[in-house]
Amino acid sequence: MKNRMLRAGIAILFFALCFQTISFAQTEEELLKKGLDYINEGQTDLGFQTYDEAVRLYPQSALVYYRRGLAYDFMENFDKALSDYAKALEINPDYADVYRTRALLYRVTNRLQEAVEDYNKLIQLNPRDANAYAGRASSSAVMGATFDKVLEDCNIAIEIDMNCGEAYYLRAVIYAEMKDYDS
Repeated sequence: MKNRMLRAGIAILFFALCFQTISFAQTEEELLKKGLDYINEGQTDLGFQTYDEAVRLYPQSALVYYRRGLAYDFMENFDKALSDYAKALEINPDYADVYRTRALLYRVTNRLQEAVEDYNKLIQLNPRDANAYAGRASSSAVMGATFDKVLEDCNIAIEIDMNCGEAYYLRAVIYAEMKDYDS
């Protein structure tokens, strides 16, 4: 009788603990919001603990890795940001936002060839992405690409989006370098 009551007590405790865990479980979106809130409040340790928890609970979510990568990027921990971006792309190789963000990080860290490669992938994913053409043009120009190649990307970007300021600016700089003041 005593053994039976002990087993029943353990079973009740087990179910209570399971219920408690389930009732406190957070969705992916809730954890990501909570992590961002902590970081915005200056509580970066808690923010990254929350993002790490999201990665633990949702290891197959490209979004979780991308968002934690953005947080690392914001904190200028570029190696960890790049690692999380790579993991996000491993999970979802067509995640355009990750390519765009990583390309910008590559530009900031002067890894221009890698930036161009990410812009190429963006263009492959969406041939109507004006900012991808402008980013590729800018990165290529710094790498010493021909004026014609840079202008081609600028013109495509402007054709897609007449408000693409980066493309207009770069095109003006190229025309000035060519001493072509009429174009």
